Amino acid sequence: MPYRVSWFKNFVLEVEAQNNKCWYEKLIQLIDANEAAGFSEYETLGTYAVKNFRHEILINEKTNNWYRYGNSLICGPQNIEKFQQKLSTKFDFISFEKWDNKRLSFILKIVRYLKCKIILN
Repeated sequence: MPYRVSWFKNFVLEVEAQNNKCWYEKLIQLIDANEAAGFSEYETLGTYAVKNFRHEILINEKTNNWYRYGNSLICGPQNIEKFQQKLSTKFDFISFEKWDNKRLSFILKIVRYLKCKIILN
């Protein structure tokens, strides 16, 4: 996610001013350890930017070239180079989420494998 340095500096100043503590200490305090993804920097900074700098943002509503299950598709970001050429013809973005666990049931592995073969061929 492209993010302007000035937006981030404003974010830090605002969080610290509202909470009388270092910005990252406040963010750590807000993390919900009971959630698999208890904090999202994309959601936090994206929400802040839209709220405060909407006039400077161009949002691309076209998300059909995005694949959310990168870990399941290619078993993690360490394999991007191996699949880069094929992936780049199909997708503009691939997400690698902590909750997209590679430990899948046998049947789900087969389904994902077949989907991967279709997507990458």
